[in-house]
Amino acid sequence: MEKGIKDMYLAAALLAYDAELDRIDRSDVRRQEFIFATPPDEIYVKSGIVVLRIESPTFEDVETKFIAKTLFFPPSYPDALRRIKSAIHST
Repeated sequence: MEKGIKDMYLAAALLAYDAELDRIDRSDVRRQEFIFATPPDEIYVKSGIVVLRIESPTFEDVETKFIAKTLFFPPSYPDALRRIKSAIHST
């Protein structure tokens, strides 16, 4: 059930929600891919004026909510983004 993510902002969102990062594919130095082993246990999304908790989302659920701009970012998102950027620039 692995999922490769090339978008660093989506990868950071998955990290912030504690999805399990398995490895980083650096075969293409210009476009690294973050391979996640399991999706997060839960995410929070906006639905109208209500915030919903979604349990056991799929990677596709997270990606869809991210693209739709309805995914809420946990407080750990800025740190997760820094970690992703650090991993990108460490090559």
